[in-house]
Amino acid sequence: MKPLFGRIKKFQKSGAYLYLPSKLIEHDDFPFRDDDVVKLEIDKKNQAMTVSTPQWWELLDWSKMPDAFDKLPPETKENIKRAGILTERS
Repeated sequence: MKPLFGRIKKFQKSGAYLYLPSKLIEHDDFPFRDDDVVKLEIDKKNQAMTVSTPQWWELLDWSKMPDAFDKLPPETKENIKRAGILTERS
């Protein structure tokens, strides 16, 4: 698929909308559905933004749930630490 172009519309208090052309969202390879939660990451070096589906554990504030974090499988704990989403716990 050749590149398509969208538009960002900022709103002072609520954030912004990103317009995606219907040709893009109707494409068979478009991975998202209406009302999906998405993860947004900015790559300053390449002036790019990545949109992806987050892992369930990325949506929670683990610093507020130390007991739950301690019960997670080791691999999940490591993923959370590696992602940098676990703030220091006392």
